[in-house]
Amino acid sequence: MTYRAVGSGTGQYEFIGEQNGFVPYNDFGAGDIPISTADYNKLVVDNNKEIIHVPFVIGAVNFFHSVSGFDVEDDEAGLNLSACTLAKIFKREIKTWNHEEIVKENPQMAGISQDIHVVHRMNGSSSTASITKFMAEACPDHWPADLVGKKITWPEDTYDADGSNQMAEKIRDLPGAIGYLDVGHGHAEALNEIRIENKAGVYLSSKEAKIKGGIGAPVLGALPSTADADHGEVDVLNEDGEITFPIVLVSYIYVRKDLSHLRTSTEKTLLKLFLKQLVNPDIIKTCEEFGFSGVPEGVVTNALNGIESLNTTGGPEWVYETVATTIKGAGAGDYVISEKRRTYGEYEREVSREYIHLLQESVFTEATMESEAPQKLEPESTGSGNAALVVSIVSIVIALVSLLYTHCKLSGLKENTVTFASNHKEVEAL
Repeated sequence: MTYRAVGSGTGQYEFIGEQNGFVPYNDFGAGDIPISTADYNKLVVDNNKEIIHVPFVIGAVNFFHSVSGFDVEDDEAGLNLSACTLAKIFKREIKTWNHEEIVKENPQMAGISQDIHVVHRMNGSSSTASITKFMAEACPDHWPADLVGKKITWPEDTYDADGSNQMAEKIRDLPGAIGYLDVGHGHAEALNEIRIENKAGVYLSSKEAKIKGGIGAPVLGALPSTADADHGEVDVLNEDGEITFPIVLVSYIYVRKDLSHLRTSTEKTLLKLFLKQLVNPDIIKTCEEFGFSGVPEGVVTNALNGIESLNTTGGPEWVYETVATTIKGAGAGDYVISEKRRTYGEYEREVSREYIHLLQESVFTEATMESEAPQKLEPESTGSGNAALVVSIVSIVIALVSLLYTHCKLSGLKENTVTFASNHKEVEAL
């Protein structure tokens, strides 16, 4: 299976295939926004191309900043912003961090005259669609409906970001920057999250809301009862509730009911197994470390019914073998995806991660001991200076390796399109 992180806008374009006679360019698509009603009607009503939405995780998008000294981990020091203040910032009506409207919500900002640098996504993205819709719903007087969408026209004195990775880089590297990301990515990059005001007037970060159960709450009852229905009007933004986070997203897989565009019947049944595992609570709970939650039980039932409606006639049945359940005999055969099967490369990566963790603990312990040790009055020797330099270099290398690993893990949840490898043995090895 191969993966392209191209954004929800491109993913939907390739899934719909309007410029290709409504034949999809990809095998299936994924994104954090549903197919719009207009595109659904083009596919289903006008061209008889039935589709299903498979909701599989719930996440959040939020604003992040690089104003020093206002880390959201400290609730008292966190930067608070309402939807109207955010709207004025992104329209460039507010250009400095000590503007009176920001200071009204954050008195501690009065002495910070730093300029605000606004960063936005360049191409169509679900995060842009979500934050613009949130601002329009929560503050329509300052963010009009014509500025809502996956891709909009931004003021000229703002910064483009091509994808989530570049967004994170620009927020981090531009002093006084503000931008937006899915919260799992923002937290992995150690960016400062803004506490935004919800509909009840409570300022919350996504971490605070998740602890209180306010991320998944808006999804209950918001989705259609069948997977093949139009999901274009699904809206879980800016819902009521003191603990409710206002910018919540549902991640979907988009699938054609008619899978004749796939190369073989084997791929059709493999896709079916893959989709079932995406709504398996035991599988999807691994996403929690990145800030995502599984969908409610009722949504899982509807998704499974939709998956069963896919036309996979003639394909072999694939089986999933878990660590806890050994399938004797058949588990060693074809058409089996097994948690027990690993390549040597996977084993090496696991060992490397354990070594990195041990090195991190060792460096942290030594750094702590040095900081707590009594300071010498005489200059340090060249040997101890070299040792400190070595420790610093090791720390940097470990940090870079850890960041690379985090990026690799996160890439599996980014907005994307997916294409199967043509050989099932190759897929099984993955």
